[in-house]
Amino acid sequence: MLTGELPSHTWGSAIPARCVLLSTMVRVTRAIDPSAADRSTHVWGTAGLVFIVGLVIGLVGVTERTLWLDESATVIAATRSWSGLATLTGEIDLVHALYYAVLHVWFGVVGYSPVSLRAPSAVAIAATAALLVPLGRRLLSYRLGVLAAAVFLATPAALLAATNGRSQSFEMLAAVAATLLLVTAARTTAPGSRSRLVAAWAGYSLVAFIGVLFNLWFVFVVIAHALTVLVLAARRRESRIQLLGGAVTSMLVVAVATVPFAVGAVAQSSQIGFLQRPSARSAVLTVFRDQSFALPLVHTGTTWPLLLAGGSWLLAIIGAIWLVRIRPGVLSVVVPWLFVTPVGLLAVTIIASPTFSDRYLAMCVPALSLLVAAGVMALTYRFRAVLAVVAGLALLVFGAHAWQLVRWGDPATVDWRTAATEIEQERSATSGRAGIIYGAMARPPLQLAVDYPDELEHVSDLTKTPPAPSTGFWAKSRSVGDAVARTDGYAVVWYVGEPASPEVPAVTSAMRGKGFIAEETTLFDGGILLEYRRID
Repeated sequence: MLTGELPSHTWGSAIPARCVLLSTMVRVTRAIDPSAADRSTHVWGTAGLVFIVGLVIGLVGVTERTLWLDESATVIAATRSWSGLATLTGEIDLVHALYYAVLHVWFGVVGYSPVSLRAPSAVAIAATAALLVPLGRRLLSYRLGVLAAAVFLATPAALLAATNGRSQSFEMLAAVAATLLLVTAARTTAPGSRSRLVAAWAGYSLVAFIGVLFNLWFVFVVIAHALTVLVLAARRRESRIQLLGGAVTSMLVVAVATVPFAVGAVAQSSQIGFLQRPSARSAVLTVFRDQSFALPLVHTGTTWPLLLAGGSWLLAIIGAIWLVRIRPGVLSVVVPWLFVTPVGLLAVTIIASPTFSDRYLAMCVPALSLLVAAGVMALTYRFRAVLAVVAGLALLVFGAHAWQLVRWGDPATVDWRTAATEIEQERSATSGRAGIIYGAMARPPLQLAVDYPDELEHVSDLTKTPPAPSTGFWAKSRSVGDAVARTDGYAVVWYVGEPASPEVPAVTSAMRGKGFIAEETTLFDGGILLEYRRID
């Protein structure tokens, strides 16, 4: 059995002001009468409230952090025509083709902006948290589902994914949805429920295949689910053949459908050639900390992620031990889900080529949230909620800190948002023509125009950067000297480049010869923005 509501106990906390958004989740769960938790409408109603709270958490300040290089790739791919997108993914990035297609349709409806780029990710994270409610209910109890959703929304990896225009949030959503359908199918044993059983396995096949299309390594989630089925079948005396037959058929459908996509994706594997084989220490650290608790896109200290990781894994272990006593069948679902993917990626790395990265472990994050939630529940039952309140408060405080960092933390990437904001402010106060010169940089400086087109509206590209090739993302920039020669008739010109580049004084000298003075210098993470104004 995978379900059964446990006896209700009082649980609560006093949430500090800095945790207002996350405390809403706790208040919602306290306001709901646990005695009504068996009603399906009640569970899904709570899931709806969780979705709303998760959406608020994800969308508030969603564009405060600058866009980064991979998000620029999303913008370039998703704003191409369907034929252009097909040509691009036929050569590179086939693994992201479905995600680009989803964004292409979305941009076609609402247009591109940093908000519209990241909003689908915020929606997907909110939906993932919402589905954890019925999943937790079917695994163990209604309370486990609500707690798991709260833990998930306070987890740094989920908070970052909600503000990232890449596919990790969709991978998490697919993992939870597929697991929910798997558990539903495994529990459907009553006579006369054949149609429901077929629908559950058909839904599982579809969602699992979609998960693979979002990330090829989602196949390891399917393998984890296969292990779960084997364990459940070994423990079950009745309807064992029904469970195995449905699972084998469904997973074979996924496998057959995946083969063409996998062959095409593997043929493009050179694009992740930058990955290195991890040492044993770094592999453990990736699973222990980076998978769920690191924020690689912003500068953070090393202490708080380790503290959060240590506390969370301790709660997960407590939860696992408690579940062994209360409901061991839950572990047959959650443990393979949590560990098969990193082990599988390490195996591929050792046998074939490096593929092990925390980016590819996003689909495991909800599984850890379930175990952490079980740990909080174990403390509640064992110690009259005192330690549970302390643990819950700690998770919320760390989650609030991570929420703030992913928006206003010092970016670990080039801070194009600062440059774009400066240009927009100065342009609005300037009459006459405005232009920009893109200098030589380690990262494509055209990211500025790709990511923030509204801020650079009516600012001419004096570098005359050609269109990107049909099978790539970035064009090769043309001569800066030629760009300076095109400044006649312009009132203000910006130059963007690297601060230490010898190109900077050379451009300043050349612009002085064209009748401009360097009026303002803006240093931002990874670059410099020089503003030249024509001398009257």
